[in-house]
Amino acid sequence: MKIKQVIRGHRSIVILFGFELLVLIWAFCLLFGERTVIDINPENADYFNSCTINDGKLQINQSENEVGIDIVSAEYTNIKLKPGRYNIEAVYSAGLEGFDAASWSGGNEMPICNIGVTSGTFIQQLVGSGFNIYTGTSYNSEPFWINSITSCKDLALKVSYKGYGNITIEKLIISESVYFRYVRFFTIFFIFTLINIIVCILNNIIKTAFDKKIIIGIMAVTVFSSLPMIYRYLIVGHDLTFHIARIAEIAEGIKAGNWLIKIQPDMINGYGYATPLFYPQLFLYIPALLYVIGFPLHTSYQIFIVLINFGTCLISYVSLVKICKNKNLAFIGSFLYVLAPYRLSELYVAGRLGEILSMIFFPLIIYGIYNIYSEEKVLTFKKCIPLILGVSGVMQSHLVSILFVGIFAIMYALFNLRKTFKPERLCYLAVSVMVVIMLNAWFIVPFIDSMDMDIMVNGDGILRFQGSGVYPIQMPALFYFGRGTNVPMLVSDEFCLSMGAALIIGIAVWLYAHYKSLNSEKRNESMFALGNITGIFAIMTIVFSLWIFPWDEINNISRTIAVWLAKVEFSWRFLSVGTAFAAFCTVSGLYYAKELNKKIYSYSIIAMAAFTIISAGFFYADLAFDSNAAQICSKNDVDDFALGVTNDYQLAGTDLDMCKNKQIDVTSDLLTVTSYSSVGGKTEIGVMNAGTEAFEKVIIPVFYYPGYKAYDSDTGEQFYIEAGANKKIMVNVPAGYNGKITVRYVEKGVWRLAEIVSLLTLLALVITACINNRKKTA
Repeated sequence: MKIKQVIRGHRSIVILFGFELLVLIWAFCLLFGERTVIDINPENADYFNSCTINDGKLQINQSENEVGIDIVSAEYTNIKLKPGRYNIEAVYSAGLEGFDAASWSGGNEMPICNIGVTSGTFIQQLVGSGFNIYTGTSYNSEPFWINSITSCKDLALKVSYKGYGNITIEKLIISESVYFRYVRFFTIFFIFTLINIIVCILNNIIKTAFDKKIIIGIMAVTVFSSLPMIYRYLIVGHDLTFHIARIAEIAEGIKAGNWLIKIQPDMINGYGYATPLFYPQLFLYIPALLYVIGFPLHTSYQIFIVLINFGTCLISYVSLVKICKNKNLAFIGSFLYVLAPYRLSELYVAGRLGEILSMIFFPLIIYGIYNIYSEEKVLTFKKCIPLILGVSGVMQSHLVSILFVGIFAIMYALFNLRKTFKPERLCYLAVSVMVVIMLNAWFIVPFIDSMDMDIMVNGDGILRFQGSGVYPIQMPALFYFGRGTNVPMLVSDEFCLSMGAALIIGIAVWLYAHYKSLNSEKRNESMFALGNITGIFAIMTIVFSLWIFPWDEINNISRTIAVWLAKVEFSWRFLSVGTAFAAFCTVSGLYYAKELNKKIYSYSIIAMAAFTIISAGFFYADLAFDSNAAQICSKNDVDDFALGVTNDYQLAGTDLDMCKNKQIDVTSDLLTVTSYSSVGGKTEIGVMNAGTEAFEKVIIPVFYYPGYKAYDSDTGEQFYIEAGANKKIMVNVPAGYNGKITVRYVEKGVWRLAEIVSLLTLLALVITACINNRKKTA
């Protein structure tokens, strides 16, 4: 009877459940059946052009070929495939004859041909294209996806010659990734479960303490802030290719069983890059794992951005509601923060993933400090958890942002000197700092140990970012474009570096409420004090970001301070933490304005909401109209020379142009190289030293970052290595040696110890949380 009543009262929900059930049955049926493997015979092409078949192999020779670049040489048509994930695999031999690099302008390496798939009917459903074949390789593979309900019946595999070199293709195979059937099924199941939980909560079928309006609001803000990610392609921001490369390198490390990579071995054409030692990447494991289990690389990134937007909205809301005890005001603050012009511009135009990740945790840090300093609360270790998690989150996101956290935390402590030095509070602050250090020791220890490394970011240490400052005219921007870059000393063609009209209004509301409440009892409340400090800090960050602030003068005052501040690079980066301060002081201002003047309270909320939505809408329209977009499906699509704007972690004195070709050099004719391979950060080289007296040296195409070791592959005997030409690894081979040498990056023992400390600290925090939760339940 109860089931019938539920069905009658919720017919639309029953229809939704029925549709979901049909989709799940379809996905479940696709779990079964034989794995699709199509072994394509090179002789059976439906189309040939300037190529030959010899012993069952497809051959294209430059000397016999007079076609232009990107001409289809062979095509295999009418391939039928069910929905799913597939791999194109090719076995071949490729080489160049008399190649003149000066005549090529197609990229970092010289591709000989391209192998890819197309479809005349499944244009939208086919994701992925193909891969290039380069000299010096003999095997390559590339995934592609058919995202459809029905089968694709007109898939075509094409071999396109690039106009240079010789190639012999021995095998062409299209094989299905069976495990992706399960990934697809459980992804659909998870999405439907999430939708059903939300629907049931909104219809009171499931009871929850959360306000239904807030749930709808958070979901709406998440979707609206993620609109540019609901797109077939990926919008390419300034730093996007750098972060995509980081994600791809983590994924390759996971596939190779190396979960904690310290050097990106495939970057710079396989020479390696030390980003993980200096740039935290904990949260990048989320998109990396999505890519490993079978999603396209750009889809993994898009899902990650949606999760970031949801996390930012949820954490900022929870932090605000814990402070102000007002759900509506907390949501307004979260809404303004997530859709702030600076944040959206940094996310989609600049593509600064680290900075955007750190913005998730700024509200949590503010709430954590409020928790510890509030006189209205009994101080316990539990009150320190938000601060510990917030600081750790920023530390694992963006080191420049942790510098901001340190600056403003010290300033806050000095502003509240009397409270800070109360023994109990000082003790809990010290404990919080120690827990943060222990929890993040696995990153901090290698970072500090590598700081003396001779890399670009440790350059002259001269502070010179005053010229990157913004002008006051930019700060209250209402309409801002989805394009541009940072233009020193100018405003034209610059992307949005603004606090935005809505948050400027919010600061004005706080100033009004502060002035009106200055002589009342409200000034003794913790909420009022929080509004004061966040309002002052918000104004300070605006001033710090302006071109008139004399940053460059610090060079003449303190070299130590100048060296540290130089790592910030751009003064407008203060707006990241400033946006959080502005959102919190806005909520504080509205909190008191509601009692002081309801008209100002209501009109300001309407104005801020309208300005935020209009500004974001205009930004999205311009972003869609004038942005670069790309489909980055796999590691083959990643630019391995994407090192960030300033090549921060490149070894000083290295010439990247010399890395576009990989070459092994020897210092004597007595030394012969018999074999060479480099996979997953492990380089193996077979060498024979015919000399009888002296060491001879072999230089391999891998950069000499401190930490590399060379040893005999069989006996483990270590060989001395040093930096050779262009900072490449130079191995000293003893006289008479004939064998194989392994070269790989080896972590220090103290780094492993730091990882154990971090793991034990995390376990201790989890156990403490479980015990406290059990006590609360009891």
